[in-house]
Amino acid sequence: MRLVLLLPLVLGFCTAALVTMTSFPARTVLAKDNPLEIPQTTDLLLDIEYYEDDDYGFSVAIPAGWQKVVAVQSEENFGILEPGYTVGFEAPKYGEMDLFADYIMIEILPGNDSGAFETDGSNRIEVSIDGSPGWIDMLDIKATETGLKDVELTIYQAQISGLGYTVGLYAIGEPDRGELMSTAFKLLVRTFGFLVEPYSTA
Repeated sequence: MRLVLLLPLVLGFCTAALVTMTSFPARTVLAKDNPLEIPQTTDLLLDIEYYEDDDYGFSVAIPAGWQKVVAVQSEENFGILEPGYTVGFEAPKYGEMDLFADYIMIEILPGNDSGAFETDGSNRIEVSIDGSPGWIDMLDIKATETGLKDVELTIYQAQISGLGYTVGLYAIGEPDRGELMSTAFKLLVRTFGFLVEPYSTA
């Protein structure tokens, strides 16, 4: 993902209501030694709600109470033109010292365009997302790379491509909220699905 998109997201997101802790939909223990492992059923730390996107025809479960945000609204705002569609959901902040608004994000780009962060691939795992082949990955970004003092980030990302469009799923947050963000990411990957095709593949 281009860093020019990350910085507006870091600076522009605002806070939402508190998240309560229950389970969905069936119980199993999350593998704490592998934050990318996505079991068939997940013991989540969150209440969930379903989001249906009328513009791009997908549905996904998100943590309840996370606030919907628009990542990049137009080229007038940032002087760039980003094709495709991006929607995010911001987690509530947990104190005055919380410097970064943790969030999840869904990005849909035409063709083979990809917004994925570059990694060495050592954490990459092949998975099925909405019945299509994809992958999941994880990386850490140091404070100097974010351009913000004292903010280090852990990024969970997934991608589906080769369908005439590319889908990116992201959970981005500070390392000390790793369990929350890992769980939110697993929720995205397990529940994302298209109701209609977002682009013509002809």
